[in-house]
Amino acid sequence: MKKLVCGCFGTIYYAEILKNGMMSSKNRTDCTEDAIRAVMDHIMTLPGYDEQHFAGYEFGKKDGNGKVTICVFDESNKVVKKNRWNNFNKEVFPTRTKQLGDYLFSEPIIIHLNNGSDIIGYANVTTNQWFDSRTEETVDENEIIAWQYYETYPDE
Repeated sequence: MKKLVCGCFGTIYYAEILKNGMMSSKNRTDCTEDAIRAVMDHIMTLPGYDEQHFAGYEFGKKDGNGKVTICVFDESNKVVKKNRWNNFNKEVFPTRTKQLGDYLFSEPIIIHLNNGSDIIGYANVTTNQWFDSRTEETVDENEIIAWQYYETYPDE
């Protein structure tokens, strides 16, 4: 029987599975790119993707310790409304984050405020707090309209 199999170095093969459950090294085809693209295309057809511009799946790890999220996020729609923030890190684990101690922080982001101004800041994903990167003070979430990724680190 042939099926998709992930090899020991991460390559996805379409290969024959032997009776002992191992993958045959003969007549196997590397289909890593095609498999990943097929998963992406499938996720983009999930309900809500067209409205939210992201969707995904969450799986329990094989060892039972935690979960893994596979998601697709439309980079052409970078602005995320603040009322989606609380669900954002639950539905789409941000790929643009850095772990510092016990906390997970976003890369620099542009925070759009109610008064029409924009500031460069970052978010503590762990505690759902927003910070102004110049003053290091917290930003009241009630003042935030939306945020988007800041594409380059500011020269300061």
